[in-house]
Amino acid sequence: MAVVVPTSQLTFSCRLLRQLLRREQDNVFASPASVGLALGMVAAGARGSTLAALEQTLGIDAKLAANRAERLFASLKTLPPGVTVELANSLWARSGLPLSQRYAAAMRESYRGEVRSIDFTLASAPTIVNDWVSRATHGRINSLVDSIEDAAMLLLINATYFHGRWASPFDEKRTIDHEFATASASVAQVRMMQKSASFSYMDDSDVQAVRLPYKQGRFHLLVVLPRARLSTAAFDAIAQPESMTRILASLRERDGFLGLPRLRLGYTADLVPELAEMGMALALTGDADFSGIFDGNVGAFISRVLHKTRLEIDEQGTTAAAATLVEMSLGTSIMAPAPFEMIVDRPFLVALIESETDLPLFIGVIGDPTAR
Repeated sequence: MAVVVPTSQLTFSCRLLRQLLRREQDNVFASPASVGLALGMVAAGARGSTLAALEQTLGIDAKLAANRAERLFASLKTLPPGVTVELANSLWARSGLPLSQRYAAAMRESYRGEVRSIDFTLASAPTIVNDWVSRATHGRINSLVDSIEDAAMLLLINATYFHGRWASPFDEKRTIDHEFATASASVAQVRMMQKSASFSYMDDSDVQAVRLPYKQGRFHLLVVLPRARLSTAAFDAIAQPESMTRILASLRERDGFLGLPRLRLGYTADLVPELAEMGMALALTGDADFSGIFDGNVGAFISRVLHKTRLEIDEQGTTAAAATLVEMSLGTSIMAPAPFEMIVDRPFLVALIESETDLPLFIGVIGDPTAR
């Protein structure tokens, strides 16, 4: 069999998932498309080493990301019956911010972005933003942001919505109660949908996988089931781009029986730690260069990357929604940091460091200062 090289989109998706698996939560459900579009909008205004860091994280250069976004929007003009895919981008600038007109025009052209100005100090500002997200996700995500930071100067948001009806629905009369062994080693009761049919399927000594098409077959759901119960973090090997590519290339038509849980779940994460690990650390500091976004000497960095998703699977099909918010704040060269409070009233780390070489001579964690 010929070697199939993972695409840049699959590689980015797997890298993001593998980072999130490290959190060891029972559920991880992210939208690489939503995150990629939001970061692409940011990359369009980055320069120098900051741009390189963003491109390393995305796995493609900013111009290609913009071109890919344009092609994606164009492809969604023709969708099969029974499938809805909607993407929406918006840019919310603090009132009075010297936003580059060239950058604003690029957001409208390549990313179909709405460019708005808003007074972030208004108590209603988060509600205005959340109402936009709710409309764009058909009410699946109603609250993306609880508050807007005092130093925030720009919000870039992507909303992604998918609804697809199965090409071959499950029969609701065959859905039964069934036990489910969770990632945390407990047992839950689920409603298990069941179907006997011909599936696009593969298996080996480690996993079974099935592909479930939606109407007309342009979109599908891939389900990969390990042979044994794994913790969430233990899915790292399966989530490797090469592993996922191999699984997809090995699918073949085969008769069989499928039991799939009906589910409805939500997921929330601030992706800053994961994106830093993926190569974006510079863009998250005061040394970031986003001079392509603003006119004049405006220092800015990415302060938050909020991501929320919803997933619903039932006998008729699937509904999924995602929203990604990239918050950009004033750099320290423009605004002094707020006074901090540090009360060492819990276990803490100490390090005795030789200052010229930054060599730690001693390092430890103090859990009980009263111990002798």
